[in-house]
Amino acid sequence: MLQKTSRSNSESFTELTMKGESVLGYCQVTVFTSTYNRRYTLERLYESLRGQTVKPMEWIIVDDGSSDDTYQLIFPWIETEIDFEIIYLRVKNGGKHRAINKACDLARGDLFCIVDSDDYLTNDAIEKIITWEQSIQGKPGYAGVAGNKGFSDHQLIGRTFESEYVDATSLEREKYQIEGDKAEVFYTSVLKKYKFPEIQGENFITESVVWFHIASDGLKIRWFNDIIYIANYLEDGLTKNGDQLIQKNPKGTLLTQYLQASYYQQFILKEKEEVRHYIHEVLVSGDLEAGITYLNGLIPRVKNDIDIQLMLAQLYLYLGKISVAKNILNDMTMVYSKDARPYLKLGKIEERQQQLSLAVSHYQKALLYLDESANQSLIEKLKKTYHFTSNQIDRVLLIRVKEHYKKGELEEAKQLIIKNPAIDESYRLELGFYFNNERFVYYIIGLILGVDDISSSPEDLDYVKAHQLFDQCQYDQSLVYLFKVLSKQLTPLSLYRLSYILKQKGQLGLATKYENLYRLVSNQIKSSGRIYFIEESTTPLHKFRTDINTIFHQMGFHSLNRELELGNFNFSIFDTVLFQYPFSSNVEKIFNSCCTLNLKTILVVHQVEDLNEMIQLNQASRLIVMSHDLKTKLIEQGCYCQLLVREHLDYLINQELVVPTFSKNVILVEDDEILDDWNDNHSFTLNVYGKKTVQERTHLIYKGEFDLEQTPLKLEGSFGLVSPHTTIDSWQVSLYLLTKRPLICFEGTELATFVLEHELGFVISTLDEIEAKLNEISNEDYAYMVDHMTPYSINIASGVYFKQALATALK
Repeated sequence: MLQKTSRSNSESFTELTMKGESVLGYCQVTVFTSTYNRRYTLERLYESLRGQTVKPMEWIIVDDGSSDDTYQLIFPWIETEIDFEIIYLRVKNGGKHRAINKACDLARGDLFCIVDSDDYLTNDAIEKIITWEQSIQGKPGYAGVAGNKGFSDHQLIGRTFESEYVDATSLEREKYQIEGDKAEVFYTSVLKKYKFPEIQGENFITESVVWFHIASDGLKIRWFNDIIYIANYLEDGLTKNGDQLIQKNPKGTLLTQYLQASYYQQFILKEKEEVRHYIHEVLVSGDLEAGITYLNGLIPRVKNDIDIQLMLAQLYLYLGKISVAKNILNDMTMVYSKDARPYLKLGKIEERQQQLSLAVSHYQKALLYLDESANQSLIEKLKKTYHFTSNQIDRVLLIRVKEHYKKGELEEAKQLIIKNPAIDESYRLELGFYFNNERFVYYIIGLILGVDDISSSPEDLDYVKAHQLFDQCQYDQSLVYLFKVLSKQLTPLSLYRLSYILKQKGQLGLATKYENLYRLVSNQIKSSGRIYFIEESTTPLHKFRTDINTIFHQMGFHSLNRELELGNFNFSIFDTVLFQYPFSSNVEKIFNSCCTLNLKTILVVHQVEDLNEMIQLNQASRLIVMSHDLKTKLIEQGCYCQLLVREHLDYLINQELVVPTFSKNVILVEDDEILDDWNDNHSFTLNVYGKKTVQERTHLIYKGEFDLEQTPLKLEGSFGLVSPHTTIDSWQVSLYLLTKRPLICFEGTELATFVLEHELGFVISTLDEIEAKLNEISNEDYAYMVDHMTPYSINIASGVYFKQALATALK
């Protein structure tokens, strides 16, 4: 029986129905299709419905304002189809979500299956939908069933699980490897309860808004592992035109983002509660490895939550895997840069490991983000333990930045941020990139301060949204805006954050590409700064200070002395200044000015005499010290600045040295304490250099005292003898390595291990053993040792070891 109901063209729709004799009874499945100018694809879908193995169904078609005479195709089907009912609605263009709402009101089927107009079903799809739905027990807890979509009967879209089926909510898909588009079939009664929001003037909102709402209320779907739906992503389809739809439907997009974030947050909270319960049991049982395996196996959205990452880091700490824990915490500071907890934990770890400069740096950053009620004890710690003044505490700086920002004093706020290493480098580089662009300076400082209501011009909205969404950990939404930003300009902050999101998504190749671009742009910005050094020679340790000045010149650094002589000199924000310490009162004034400007300062420390010097040393960005002994002394006296030690003391020399030949003559330079055990019966000769503190005896000859420039040229003998207390980085060892004199050192020392490992001499337990050892050495043995000393000689003579330490300090 044919029924036609028509309305005037001014009304919203025309409804035509056809009831075939075989379908007047019970309807189990409503197939719904929304179509817009898809006359050319609908017939394939219709034929797939006609070919179903079972047909207790109806087909509701909502024509969303087509202009291609779609109805002329459908009317004959309505009149001739006898196996299932076809309902055709013609409506004004209101979007697929409105069409779903309308179709649900009309649907007679228990289950509601959405099939897009460019897609079709496999022949057994309806049968499988019904079979799997009937397998569910306890149906009130379920929203429906879902099969797989495919590009063909055998080519799956996305990924799936290995078992026959899984019961899970839509929010739990990631947990069970349910990835890509799926063919969800909901109970019609559920969709009638969870309607799509309809926004006046807009015609698009994503289906996930409703699917996640259903999942958030705990309703599961039975996901089965059969392809029932063949998808064809056309160029003019919703899937491929997502960006345009977002731009044309801003309110719906914002509502979607808000609701998705809300539902995901509720889901994450539930998951975290389960995790906490499990980890509590792990701690009670003591099986920490099981806890780590469990946490590492969580889905990324849960695993990457800051609370979960803190748990994971703590478990590694309990197991003594400190480096792994530190890596996790350092990664967290990149993502959750405004949360104090990772910084506090890192500070405590570094403090226990006596890495005081790193501990202080982490405490400083924690202070920036701690609540007022929680920061006082940490401020007191910095003042009492590390002798900080109020002006040295970075929280004070952030308060000043906020004050300037509120007053609209952007230049003052910018200068405070860009020169302060406590602020994340990616932000400071972004300010450097937009240094003279007041609009973007305003946006960037607002992002640093966590301002919610940053007002932006329409053309800059993508930039602000990209970074606000990232700070809120809404990475999927942030990703869309970041790509838009980077299509216009490669900014360091955007590149850094995009590479992070891509890395989290497992797109490592693309992530590496953007990470390399970030480094390239960053280096271009940093290269706008210059490296200066102060030349000062009228001080103790003249030779080694002069050598370092020579190295500075060789590396192309700029003499600050010359710039100051020319007058009208101003530092730039990315400049670095190198000093040698101790320095004169005039140089001290320059150093203090650099610290006030928050420039990067590196001190090359030759010696320290007074505990009061620690306050000044701690103001530097980095310290390069001459020996490990000096480093230990500085740490013991309260130095928390980052300390670097070069492997060997460099000893520059311009003249060519004579390669020594084998003899039984031994050299001793300014190390005469070991002569208390000297035995006059030795047959080898010991040539002594330095201050004359002992009388010459048989085979013990005093050669004189020479300045450090002349000493390498005056040495006579084949071996260099050192005392048990001499260290690898001492100037005597460097002198022997420079002049290629194989070393004689005492066993059981770090130096002895070094000498034996690299075949640079031999070891003894007493002076009496030297003679026998020398008698065992042949000319070939000696030449072999000298040959092994050659690389060290070349490196020491050219300043390689200091250059390596300096390169690290400049990073």
